[in-house]
Amino acid sequence: MKIIKFNYNLFFAFALLSVGCGTSPSEIPPNPYSDWVRENLLGKVRSIELIRTDEKDPTILLPEITYYDSLGYKTRCEDYYEEQTFRIENYLYQYPITFLKTDVYYIEEKTGEYKYEGGESIIDDHLKNNLDDDVVYIESGPISPHYNASGRLIGIVWNDGDKVTSYAVFSYNKNGQCTDFKIYREDTLRHHDKLTYDEKGYLHLCTYGYYGTQVADILYRPDGKAERIIWYPKEEGCEEEIYHYDAQNRLTEAFKYNSYYNRYERTTYHYDTNNHCIADSITHNGVLNQTNRYAYDRYGNLTLREQKDYEGDISTTLWQYIYCYDKIGNWIEKNTYKDKNNIKTTRRKITYY
Repeated sequence: MKIIKFNYNLFFAFALLSVGCGTSPSEIPPNPYSDWVRENLLGKVRSIELIRTDEKDPTILLPEITYYDSLGYKTRCEDYYEEQTFRIENYLYQYPITFLKTDVYYIEEKTGEYKYEGGESIIDDHLKNNLDDDVVYIESGPISPHYNASGRLIGIVWNDGDKVTSYAVFSYNKNGQCTDFKIYREDTLRHHDKLTYDEKGYLHLCTYGYYGTQVADILYRPDGKAERIIWYPKEEGCEEEIYHYDAQNRLTEAFKYNSYYNRYERTTYHYDTNNHCIADSITHNGVLNQTNRYAYDRYGNLTLREQKDYEGDISTTLWQYIYCYDKIGNWIEKNTYKDKNNIKTTRRKITYY
């Protein structure tokens, strides 16, 4: 069996291009959204190596290695998604914004050397919460982050060779919270985030703008979960999302409405005593569209999903998951079954701090 491995001596030269990326989140208030929590990881995970097989040749193993800092946030991901091509992702944090810097390399067939193919930067909502699609902005080219003496991110520069193609600037309030973030391309304002906080210092509102046009407003609860999202422009049909939670801060209802298509979608969620979602249902304009039923093991990992679709003839799909665990309680092998047929086996190696 052929396993794709990194040449770390060659890789280190490329990693130097991303100095400054992969830093820990700066001045992040306590919140439940570390990547350890999001991914249901137990213990202080340092890295996870995910082993996958090539779809065309099962004898070729394609690893994906993710690294975490000691606070549980991703710092870097190395993804061999093809035999001769791989992607390196570095994470750069400035609460409540996350930058994902992605660079793609390929192995030159004759020399076996790594060559840079291209890359992009994605701006992400650090809190994640329950957004189906994060508000993102894509900018290409190598980046250079700039910090002040206290370690606060104050700017980012995108380069094309010796030429500066774009740059970002940050503004802060007297409490050190990021209140304004702008990206310029050739001195033209392209992306603009305005962040406001309540009297207790919790993030309350994030307004996204693009080329001077308001794109979206996200209203947050004190626990960092989205309460309402409004997408613009209204003349094209404003899309609005409203989220309801119970006394345990669990999402119970999600409403999405698009006036342009006159579409109304409602999803309801139900939980067990361990706060696991055990059922949900989706309706479109009041008509039942889909239901799901879930089950979990004692580690909180999903073991069963029964999906029923009601569009046209009623159909049922059964997904089952069987795990093997390490001594900490994280799975190291996962077998996926669809309608009782094993369709995928995933293995991973985990290291700890």
